[in-house]
Amino acid sequence: MHKPSCAGQDVSPRSSLAPALSSRPATLADLPFLLRLRQQTFHAYLAEAGIPIDAESDLARVMFKFEIAEILLHRGEAAGLLKMSRSEDTWLIHQLQIAPELQGQGLGAALLLALQNEAAAAGVGLELGVLKRNPAQALYRRLGFVDYGENELEYLLRWRGAGPTPIPPAQS
Repeated sequence: MHKPSCAGQDVSPRSSLAPALSSRPATLADLPFLLRLRQQTFHAYLAEAGIPIDAESDLARVMFKFEIAEILLHRGEAAGLLKMSRSEDTWLIHQLQIAPELQGQGLGAALLLALQNEAAAAGVGLELGVLKRNPAQALYRRLGFVDYGENELEYLLRWRGAGPTPIPPAQS
């Protein structure tokens, strides 16, 4: 796991994050971690979808909306990525990635629940796109996200909550 440099950076927990996670703004020093995270979390799904996988494409996706990129920290170490833009009526999750070795431990669900609660308090919804072959779509749907469209590569999901969201039990 990437050990983030914390010198002079905000590493305090953000209000929108789950208690087990904190965040800080991404910097160019995080590029090796972010490129590795993309390879670990997306390459298999991109290959299945027939999307070219190369260093240039990976870098372009990592740099997409880099100004809003947050490095997710778990126990002080880089554990993932969140890119989310906020408008008056909808918050759009552009990217949410958790390192493979930390997946399945409830961190993603806890983060999404915290984001849902914060969005509900602000009176806005959440939207995201998920690759059609990405198993994370089951988590999103379990947490109340519903389909509102799709394109060739992904399902477009929306959550419109009115209050705090409890985490439903996992489907077996």
